[in-house]
Amino acid sequence: MLVLAAALVPAATQVTAAAPAPTAPEAPTAPEAPTAPAAPPPAPPAPTAPAPAPTAPAPAPEAPSTAPEAPSTAPEAPLEPLRSATSSSLSTEDLATLTTGRMIDVLRALPAVAAIRAGTGAPALLLRGFDAAGGRDLEVTVDGVPLNASGAGALHGHADPSFIIPETLERVALHRGPYAARHGAFASAGSLELRTRDSLPGAGAYVSASTSAELSDRYRQRGRQLHYRIVGMASPALNKSRALLAAEVGIFDGPFLHPQRLRRGAIVARWTAPVPEGTLRTTASVFSGRGSDSGLLPNGEVESGRVDRFGAFDLSLGTSVSRAAASAELDLHPSRSARLHLGLYAFRVSQRWHRNDTLFLRDPEHGDQIEQFEQHSVLGLAGWMDRDHRVLGLAGVSGQLRLGIHARLDDGRSELWHSEARQRLESCFSVGNPCQRSQSQVRDFAVFAEEALRLGGHVRMHAGVRLDQLTWDTVDGSPSAGYAGDAARARFQPKLGLTVEPLPGLALSALGGGGFRPGDPHAVTAAAALRAIPRLWAAELGASYQRPAFSIAAAAHVSWQAGELAWLPEARTLVSTPQVRRTALDARATVEPTSWLSLGVSFELAKALALAGQPHEHTLPLAPTFLGSAFALVRRCDSYASLRAAALGPRLAALAETTGDQAPPSPERTASGHLLLQLTAGTRWRGISFALTVDNVLNSEWRQEQAAIATRPTPTAEVRPDVSFTPGEPRTLWLTVGIGG
Repeated sequence: MLVLAAALVPAATQVTAAAPAPTAPEAPTAPEAPTAPAAPPPAPPAPTAPAPAPTAPAPAPEAPSTAPEAPSTAPEAPLEPLRSATSSSLSTEDLATLTTGRMIDVLRALPAVAAIRAGTGAPALLLRGFDAAGGRDLEVTVDGVPLNASGAGALHGHADPSFIIPETLERVALHRGPYAARHGAFASAGSLELRTRDSLPGAGAYVSASTSAELSDRYRQRGRQLHYRIVGMASPALNKSRALLAAEVGIFDGPFLHPQRLRRGAIVARWTAPVPEGTLRTTASVFSGRGSDSGLLPNGEVESGRVDRFGAFDLSLGTSVSRAAASAELDLHPSRSARLHLGLYAFRVSQRWHRNDTLFLRDPEHGDQIEQFEQHSVLGLAGWMDRDHRVLGLAGVSGQLRLGIHARLDDGRSELWHSEARQRLESCFSVGNPCQRSQSQVRDFAVFAEEALRLGGHVRMHAGVRLDQLTWDTVDGSPSAGYAGDAARARFQPKLGLTVEPLPGLALSALGGGGFRPGDPHAVTAAAALRAIPRLWAAELGASYQRPAFSIAAAAHVSWQAGELAWLPEARTLVSTPQVRRTALDARATVEPTSWLSLGVSFELAKALALAGQPHEHTLPLAPTFLGSAFALVRRCDSYASLRAAALGPRLAALAETTGDQAPPSPERTASGHLLLQLTAGTRWRGISFALTVDNVLNSEWRQEQAAIATRPTPTAEVRPDVSFTPGEPRTLWLTVGIGG
C-alpha cells in the first residue's frame, strides 16, 4: 500500500506525459483462446457468416490471435485487470468462425471451459473446480453492465447472456481468478467480459440466414424439425459519429419429440460519437424469448425404455423471458497521462419458468410442477480514473494508478407457485399458494484502487484493494410466511501480483487475492448476514512462454471458500454448506507450423473438497475434475476449415449414504462426461458467404444439465434416487448464408 500512497501524494509523484503505461497485470505471454484463426480482415464477426470478411478478401494469414497481446507502453493504453496467466479471449476474427449463431457455442469456444445448457435458463460454466451454475460464481458483464441478478430469489446470481446477438460481439475475455479489484460480487471463479462492436466497417450492411437439420435416423423417424434464424445489421453513413443497428428473429424446435419452439427476437441500437477529448457511447436493446423444455429425465427411466432420451414426462414445462436495457459510456482523455471513464446503465428482466424435477414425489395427485416468476430491475453507475506516473522520481520505475467507484441498486420480485399444466393450484404442498412471494432490495456501493508498477524492464508488481458495502431489505408476503428482515455487511478484498521476465518471451507470475459471493436476500436477512456472504481467498503460480509461431502457458491455482447458509424457497428453510478447498492445474499451447495451419490444445485438472460438515473430507458434487479442448484450423485466402474438440470428465453427482450397520451404503452416483467434435468449413464468393457446421460429429449420446435427486416418475411408482439429466443435441448440420458487408 505504500505504492498507492506514493502515487497519490503530489509532492512524491511526478506526473509526466512521457511515462509509459504498465503492461497488463497478467503474464503478458499468456496465450489467448486456442480457437483463434489467423487474423482475417476487419469485418462483422457474424458467427453465421462463414467468411470473416464480408466486405473484402482475407489478407495473407498472419500470426494466430491465440498469441498473447504484446505489452503496451503507450500512455493512452488503459490499465488491464490483474488476472491469471491462463486467462484468454476471443477476438473478432475468432468469433467469425463460430457459425451456428448460438451464444452457447461462443462460450464453448473458450479454452478449458465447459458450457452446459440448463434447459432454457442460463448456462453453467465449469472451470477451476467451480460449477458456476447460472453465474453464481462467475461475474458476467456486457459492455461494462453486470448481468448477475443479486436481488432476485430462486434465480439468485442468474446471468444469462443468450439475449445477445452473437454477430454484434467484438471481443470476449475470460479473466480467471478473483485477482482484479475492479471485479466485485460473484467473481469467485473469475469474470467474463463481453464487448460489442460500435459499427460495421465502411458503413455497410449485412444479412444472414441459417437453418439446421439432424443427421441421424431419429430425424427421419420424427419428421422435419423447424429451425430458422435471420440476422440483419447496418451502419448508416454519418459524418463524425458511428452507429450500429442489429436485429434477430428465430425459432428452434430442438431434437425433442415434443418440439421446444424456442422463439426469440432481439433489437440493438448503438451510437458512438466524439466529444471534446473523448468518446460517448450509448446503447439500447430489447429482447423477448419463450419456449418449451423437456425437463430433467431420470436415468433409470431412460435406460429401461419407459421414456425416450428426447421425450418428456411433463409436456407443459418451459420459460418465457423479456429484457429491456439502456446504457451510456463516456471516455475522456484530458491528457496523455490521464483517462476518465463514466458508465450509467439500467435494465429490467422478467422471467417465468415452469419446472418439474421430482415429477410426482411430493404430490402424487397433481404432480410437483413449480411456476417460478422473477422480476429484476437494476440501476447502476461505474466510474474510474487512470493516471500514469513515476514513483518518487526513480529512474526506470513507472506506474499506472486506477481509482474507481461502483454503485448498484437492485430491486427484485420473486414468486414460487405450485401448478399443474401451468395452472396455479389452491395449495403449495400442504400450505397456501404461493409457496413464496418476496420482494427484496439490494444496494452495493464499492470503491477500489489498482496500482501497476514496472520496476525496470523485467519486473512488474500489481496491487489492489476493494471495499464493498452491501445492504439488504427483504419482505415475504406468502400465506405461510409474513417474514421481513434487513441486514448490512462490508467486504474488504486485497489483491497482489508479481510478474518477472527472466528471459525474452518467458514470464513467471505469482498472484493472490480475496473475493466473495453475496448471498440470496432471504438467506442474508434470515442469518443477519453472518454466514450468507462467504469469503474466498485464492492464490496461484503461473508461467508462460511465447515465440513468433509458438506459445504455451500454465497455472496452478488454489482457493478456500467459507461455508455459507443458503435459502431453500420450497422448504422455506436455511441449509448450511461446508467450507470448500479447490485446487486446479490448467495449461494450453498453440502452434502455427505453417502460414495456413494453426493448432492448439488446452486442459484443466481440478479437485474441489468439502472440508466441514461431514466426518471426512469429500469431493464436492458436480464440481468438474477434467476439462479439455483442442482445435486445428486451416485457412487459405477466403476459405477456412476447422475441427474442434471439447471434453468433460465424469463428475460426482451424489455421495454414498450410510444406511446402517446391517445394510451396505448406497452407491455413489456419477454425472457422466462427454467428448464432442465440431467440424466447420466456410468460404466467400462474389460477396456471398457460405458456412457449414456439423455439431457432435460422432453423434455421442451426451448429457448436459445433471442432478442427483429423488423422483417418482408416475403417481404409483416407487421413489427412486437417481441422476436426472437433460440430453445433449445429436449430430446436427448447420447451414448459413450471408450477403453484404
